[in-house]
Amino acid sequence: MGERDHLPLFGVGPAYVACILLTTAAGIAATRIGMLPRASVLELELPLVVAGAILAALAVAVWVMGAVVSKIDAHAERNELVTTGVYAWVRNPIYSAFLIACLGAILVAGNLWLLVLTPIHWLALTLLMRRTEERWLAELHGSTYLDYCRRVNRVVPWPPRRRA
Repeated sequence: MGERDHLPLFGVGPAYVACILLTTAAGIAATRIGMLPRASVLELELPLVVAGAILAALAVAVWVMGAVVSKIDAHAERNELVTTGVYAWVRNPIYSAFLIACLGAILVAGNLWLLVLTPIHWLALTLLMRRTEERWLAELHGSTYLDYCRRVNRVVPWPPRRRA
């Protein structure tokens, strides 16, 4: 396990969250002040705002379930693998919540060019998790964690797959 006996409560996650929030905010700000061209479809403006607001509400709910309801900090301190509640639907609900919130903000802002940020944010999260937390959890929990990974998506909340 090395120098630590549990995952850090504030490891790489806050840096990831800060980066996606900053790039999203920068894109929206650049659009607002005219530095970035705006790609929009007038007929989709209201549906995009509604979809963005729904995603923002979903993001808050996912974050609350992942951070508060599950009491993830206490489980992390005890090296317990949480696979129930929102963690049965997505392995990284706290990070997913911020990704969903950024997508919601992009939709509300109405610049379709900014949608390119979402797959970039997803890829960054995927690479980051593979190289950090997932390696550590696989080492700590072995086949239990690997089975969990086969059943539950890393980033996109989705009903878990049944065991084979």
